Amino acid sequence: MQNTLVVAVALVLSASLLPAQNVILYEDFSTAVPPAGWSQVKINPLAVGWYRSMDGRAWHEDELGPGTVEDYLIGPLLDLTAFTGVYAHFYTELFYTEYLANHPNSLGNGETDVVVRVNGGAWSEVWTETRTVNGNAWQTADLSSVAGQNSVEFAFRYYGDYAHEQWIDVVQVDDDPTNPSVPPPFNFTVNLPAQFLLLTQTLTTDDFESYAGVLPGHMAVTSVDAVTGLPSPDGWCTIAGGTIASHSGVRSLEMGLNPASLGGFYVNNSLVIGLDGTGQASLGLRFWSRNLGDEDDAFDGVWISQDGGSWHHAVESYDTLFNWAQTSADLAAYSDITRGPFYLMFAQTDNFPFNGADGIDVDDVSILSSGPAGPSLTQTGACPGLLTLDLSNCTPGGSLAMLIGAAGATTQTNPSLPCLGLTVNLAGPTLVGILTANAAGAATASFNSSVAMCGATVQGVDLASCQKSNAITL
Repeated sequence: MQNTLVVAVALVLSASLLPAQNVILYEDFSTAVPPAGWSQVKINPLAVGWYRSMDGRAWHEDELGPGTVEDYLIGPLLDLTAFTGVYAHFYTELFYTEYLANHPNSLGNGETDVVVRVNGGAWSEVWTETRTVNGNAWQTADLSSVAGQNSVEFAFRYYGDYAHEQWIDVVQVDDDPTNPSVPPPFNFTVNLPAQFLLLTQTLTTDDFESYAGVLPGHMAVTSVDAVTGLPSPDGWCTIAGGTIASHSGVRSLEMGLNPASLGGFYVNNSLVIGLDGTGQASLGLRFWSRNLGDEDDAFDGVWISQDGGSWHHAVESYDTLFNWAQTSADLAAYSDITRGPFYLMFAQTDNFPFNGADGIDVDDVSILSSGPAGPSLTQTGACPGLLTLDLSNCTPGGSLAMLIGAAGATTQTNPSLPCLGLTVNLAGPTLVGILTANAAGAATASFNSSVAMCGATVQGVDLASCQKSNAITL
């Protein structure tokens, strides 16, 4: 059965296809901590408190020295009189969970809470950190206890005596209890390669052997002081290998401090690989690694970026101690990034010499293609007049969004809507309707186009795979 889409009607009805959501506050701490409109209260004046980390997040570290600290990072005044339900979503990273007071094997007295108050009154706790495993996750604090009221404040409260560490990134307050699903990107400044290696529809494996220890044009390394961001002469990030036995051959990626260094300070190491996934639907990643005693840090893991500045965390840590182990990661969630030139980064923070109680060793990096890129859009007929748009190579039975606008570029940045991070080839796109693909992954839209539509650009998005079609001009 043919799907029929009448554009003139769909333009009027398109708003009803979008999730109902009212965003009251959005903050990503990209400029300062506290940012404009926010404030901080430190009960212990000797505390450092909440401050902006190098990767652009609000950070509270464990603070050895000042004793017990209690610090409030307070959001701006909110008018919630029109709301019956209110929720604060935030992407947060936690380290040293065992130093939380509520940990089952607690070693400390740490707490991170979300608290609320009205008209400057007493704080009331509505959420507390309870995780027992280090890592990143979306969390939601239910603020509905103060819905319907004005002059509302909420705050992130850190309490502890040389306890845990907590990072807060994107904060969104809205009336939707659903947590965003896609992690936000982080901002890092690292050296980037000048070239991109074109991937083929086969398993591409790099064992670092063919370069004889010299970086090729599609690779670049960075070793910087983790505090100052300045180049560190004691950093150790090399594909020459040879310090210890590699997984295969004689070379591997070694990251840590120089084996001759005394250590005791932190360095951020990274190897960035330029890859080109043009023609690929989505990619998978496999690599072998071993952890030589390195502790988990926020910079550790594998990252994906389209522009080399905004990075997505594809693999969060190198877990296996001392023995080689293979890690596999499905990069389908980042398919909009990997279907063209992109950057793949292996990163690590360290404070002691490689193979001297610290370091990460990586070898045999493989990229697996899942096949040719999907949705294809074709047009039959001329504008003005009867037009037929055909979408093919989509997810069978999946929902397909049809967009119209001027030629340009727009990135989906709302974490509560589908396909976060997808960049379409439209400026100011308008959703004109949703089609459903048949069992063969195809859908058709027929409509009478007016003179006013001629020259507009249309594009389809497969909402199941978050792949966009080619864009065509009516």
